[in-house]
Amino acid sequence: IGNVMYDQFVKTNVELRNKFNLTPTVCFATRLYAGAVIPLGNSDFAPLSEKFYSGGPNSLRAASPYAYGPGNFYRPKYNQSFFHAGDIRLEANVELRFPIVWKLSGAVFADIGNVWNWVDTWELAEATGQTDLIKKFDFTDQLKDGFHIENLGKQLAFGTGFGLRLDIESIVIRLDLGVAIHAPFQTYKYDKKGNVTTTPINTYFNIPDYESYRGCKYDTSAVLAFDPKFTPAEFAAW
Repeated sequence: IGNVMYDQFVKTNVELRNKFNLTPTVCFATRLYAGAVIPLGNSDFAPLSEKFYSGGPNSLRAASPYAYGPGNFYRPKYNQSFFHAGDIRLEANVELRFPIVWKLSGAVFADIGNVWNWVDTWELAEATGQTDLIKKFDFTDQLKDGFHIENLGKQLAFGTGFGLRLDIESIVIRLDLGVAIHAPFQTYKYDKKGNVTTTPINTYFNIPDYESYRGCKYDTSAVLAFDPKFTPAEFAAW
């Protein structure tokens, strides 16, 4: 508009929720989420404020917000939130809910998902002649942060856990304890002093051993959330 550049993009998302009653008091809840932001016109990139992230109480509960992605990206020295935002987000959550006592109920859950860019950073850097800049960030050609269907299995973070729900009047107080099972990036073993080694973990269960490295942020995550009380038709929501 005039001489002022503005962002042009389309952002869309789809969320499907369902609840299956196994008994009058036990149910199985599911959630599927897919979102994408597409730059248009004069924009080569979507604005950071409109990008997606994974992790947190309403996403992957075994990880903190902005913990994973895009793709297999992870660099401890560049761990600011904006490095972990992406153009595409895919998630699935399943939860078995059951009563415990009074208004307190329990849940066992599993979450899977991640975010991606439309193309790999290296591919974009080569196309724009900015490979030197990428190297300055210590990114290698092993970085696969673009969405590729063949990498989907390895790049979907997976976590599971147990939760408590206290249903009081207009809100539900929710406490979840999540344990990460699979990280979408290459992980390495730690020694008994908590120092990273050069020995890669190449199995699906690639979270560093909790006893050898108690400080790993991807081992466990506790989340306390306050949710509006749901109507019976909305109770499958998180």
